[in-house]
Amino acid sequence: MSKKRMLFNLATLIVIQGIFFTFTSSSFGQWDSDRIRPPAPRVLLGGRVGYDWDFNNWNLGGQIRVPLGFGLGGLEVIPSGDAFFIKTGIDWQLNLDAALRLMMFYGGIGLAYLNRDFNTPNEKSKKIGTNYFLGLPLIIPRLPVILFIEARWTNVQSEHLFRLMAGLNIPLGGRRR
Repeated sequence: MSKKRMLFNLATLIVIQGIFFTFTSSSFGQWDSDRIRPPAPRVLLGGRVGYDWDFNNWNLGGQIRVPLGFGLGGLEVIPSGDAFFIKTGIDWQLNLDAALRLMMFYGGIGLAYLNRDFNTPNEKSKKIGTNYFLGLPLIIPRLPVILFIEARWTNVQSEHLFRLMAGLNIPLGGRRR
């Protein structure tokens, strides 16, 4: 047998084995689509705890992170709320934020609706402000939740409130595709 014929037979054998293993593997049909298209983002439901450095009190809150399509894979809308535990009761804040993933961090801006004692003791007032935040998700393999830490600034009139927060998000829905 000539050297040319032997190389042709070897190449044919390699191609046939490659086709056989491709069709018999359990991941056939998924590999190409996963390589071309990243997994679809999922809605996340979460809770958080934080400390308000300006009013010196703890807060407890919740959020839902809703990814937006439109070809902007890292853009999310985040409605959330927090309760602040103060000596005379509970104050609260509602937020509607937009976040963008930036490499391993996320950051964003939003609107805040607050019910707090600002300048007059024992007299709550409702005010609208803006939020700015920067966070770091902590994804741990095989853990079914996504942990995060976040720095958050809320500006209301002449007040600039700062909080550090930590929490966890639970992915809703089935397995990622």
